[in-house]
Amino acid sequence: MVYCANCGQPVKDTSRFCESCGAQLKSEPTSAGPGNAKEGAKCRYCGLPLASGDMICRYCFRDNTRKKSEGATKGVLIAGGIIVVVAGLFSFSVTTSLAIADIDSYSQNPTDFAIYWLLDLAAILAIVLGVQPIRRRHFGLSVAGGVCSLIGGAFFIGIFGLVLILLGRKGFKD
Repeated sequence: MVYCANCGQPVKDTSRFCESCGAQLKSEPTSAGPGNAKEGAKCRYCGLPLASGDMICRYCFRDNTRKKSEGATKGVLIAGGIIVVVAGLFSFSVTTSLAIADIDSYSQNPTDFAIYWLLDLAAILAIVLGVQPIRRRHFGLSVAGGVCSLIGGAFFIGIFGLVLILLGRKGFKD
């Protein structure tokens, strides 16, 4: 049985606050004997001590084991970012070479120039925003970079990078 240090009333072992007075309970229950919690082992989520050998917090019931997939998720994001950057570079080189080849026809059809310019802009955005998943920052900007690689002209390469970014969503830091 655990007792509140403020009012002395009994409380549940899993409680973080006293039900009688509302005071926050100490991080270690008063009934805990020596060696009940590993020295320095605390829950990653609530900060309360873990009992020795426990990987599930008895206060917030969250799993404190490190996931093996964290490294795999990071690799998926890096691969997705590299693919988006490559798709952007490919799109930029193709649209620029096509624009140079059609340079004589721009006076007769100026919309061709505008289309090439917009495709080059999408390719540049794909290159710039493709760095975000490599850094594991800004999920929304990373997806925008993947979409820009699709618009830029490297559809099949870009779709693969975009799918990898979407699969690695949990690996983003923010």
